[in-house]
Amino acid sequence: TQGYSSAASDVYKRQLIYNQNPEAIAVATMDDWNKKAKRWIIKGSTSIVIFDDNKPDGLKYVFDVKDTHHYNNRYYNLWKYNEKYKDEIIDSLESSFGELTDKNSMRDAIINATMISIDDNLSDYFEELKNCISGSKLENLSDIEIQTKLKEILLVSCSYMTLKRCGLNAELNESYFENIYDFDKQSVKTILGQATSDIADNVITEIRDTIYNPVSYTHLTLPTNSL
Repeated sequence: TQGYSSAASDVYKRQLIYNQNPEAIAVATMDDWNKKAKRWIIKGSTSIVIFDDNKPDGLKYVFDVKDTHHYNNRYYNLWKYNEKYKDEIIDSLESSFGELTDKNSMRDAIINATMISIDDNLSDYFEELKNCISGSKLENLSDIEIQTKLKEILLVSCSYMTLKRCGLNAELNESYFENIYDFDKQSVKTILGQATSDIADNVITEIRDTIYNPVSYTHLTLPTNSL
């Protein structure tokens, strides 16, 4: 189901956001809204709680853009994909990731660029993963099997995130998401989540920068229904 896809897209964190606020568009901490976007939280707004291993209590509190305001009532402008940007974005993706063998549609180009980015970074994440698979379902698998599972879950997760953010058809082979059950240890989940975020952000940032002036845009943590 797409609900399960949403959970896999960023290994639980984005599903937590969706479960608490399905209408959320873009979320960030109060500190980030204040300092980076110069926006303030509307009195009485309810925060969204997500897990964060870097916090003492393991939790981080974020707010959706709709719960913020600017003193001059300025609207927070999030970029949107439009088909008129297609050729320019594909050129930009090829400039950053190399020649795309499948670019008949924006959807195909995104999946192809994601695949290239995964291939370029897979060995690094695989080496990190090998150091912490003890006690997980991955422990008794061969290196080839682990790499295959990692590559498949990254491809569908990262592609799903990017396609959703661009408002494109995000239906993918959901059988690949079953691999997430093998990433059952917290340290393994952390590496998978980091890899997913890093690789998807590479592609999303390239698209965003082609559409929108990067100087005036603050990149924030985005939930599944806007990715």
